[in-house]
Amino acid sequence: MVDGLVLALDVDGVEQVVEPRRPFAFAGDAVVTASVPEGPVVALNVIVDPALVDPFVTVLELGRTSTLPLADDRAALVLQGQAAAGGDDASPYDPVVGPAEVSGRCTLAVITPGQVTRVARLPDGRRTPRRSRPRRTARSHRAPCRRGCARRGRAAG
Repeated sequence: MVDGLVLALDVDGVEQVVEPRRPFAFAGDAVVTASVPEGPVVALNVIVDPALVDPFVTVLELGRTSTLPLADDRAALVLQGQAAAGGDDASPYDPVVGPAEVSGRCTLAVITPGQVTRVARLPDGRRTPRRSRPRRTARSHRAPCRRGCARRGRAAG
């Protein structure tokens, strides 16, 4: 969900509350019902074939002097503020497709495709992708990582 207060989902019988700008993933074959108890919401849906890619979405805030290079296999959605990419201006809910360099004071949802190396068959016959990268977990950048780092990019100890 990219805008609104609360999105309540029931995914295969399990209730979930989706917070604004917090990515939430579920399988495309799941039985899903939604309700919006506190008013309308805007959602960004990334729908892919999981046998081909394993995407993830990251929400980033750019400062006035920040720039974000987008590779040719990435895309971003402007959530808030004004952005510039390749000489074009982008407003809220405008997409930016790589390759591009995004600048401006804005909040972006960056969509990155993860690569799937092979597909495994489950005992019940269903197919599932084997990931070529470790599964990312939702964690605030302010929270310490497993190695005890104070911030991302710093070595422990």
